Amino acid sequence: MNDTFRHRGVLVGEHVRVAAVGTETALGPVVDADAAPLQTAGGPELLAREQYGGPESGFDTRMYLDAAQLERLLDVARASPTRRVKLDLVGVTARLYRGRDGHVYSVWSIVHLPPRAEPAPLPFARR
Repeated sequence: MNDTFRHRGVLVGEHVRVAAVGTETALGPVVDADAAPLQTAGGPELLAREQYGGPESGFDTRMYLDAAQLERLLDVARASPTRRVKLDLVGVTARLYRGRDGHVYSVWSIVHLPPRAEPAPLPFARR
């Protein structure tokens, strides 16, 4: 499997081409993008970062998580040596609504495989 498998970014040689800020996508315009993001020491190489939505987008975008969903994520995180949840094959479903007053807004929900406890980084993992 190559690095571009099921990824919308384009890998060109050793560089990833990211969408320009303002580019329209299925998730709305790209609000922020960085093709040369800061790196975290000892972590995996971060190739690019793109942001869709959020406070800077100018769009009314919402996400609702109920207490049961949050508790499930917290339970999984508490079981992790890193105290974090890992969500694999993450996607976003966006639903566009028009309120009775004519206001248009979208509600986003995250879709993913069942949450898993993030394992310890390899140098610290038990063998």
